[in-house]
Amino acid sequence: MSVKRLEAVPKSFQILHQCQKKLEEHYGSLFKGLWLCERNKFDLQTYPPDEIELLVLLAEPFDFFQELRQIIELLYPCN
Repeated sequence: MSVKRLEAVPKSFQILHQCQKKLEEHYGSLFKGLWLCERNKFDLQTYPPDEIELLVLLAEPFDFFQELRQIIELLYPCN
């Protein structure tokens, strides 16, 4: 993908792609998907506009709290 094409893509989708790549590399076949959660107009009044919410889907079984910490460590630098 060329730099010009990336510039035309909204930043949230660029970040989503980076996060998906990191999760796929770390979890392999346990990684089942990543969703970008949309916000409604009421959320925009509460949260900063540059903040996004992601839903990470993993195959079971897994330890929720352990994986939550791992996902935060993996994805926090994505920006």
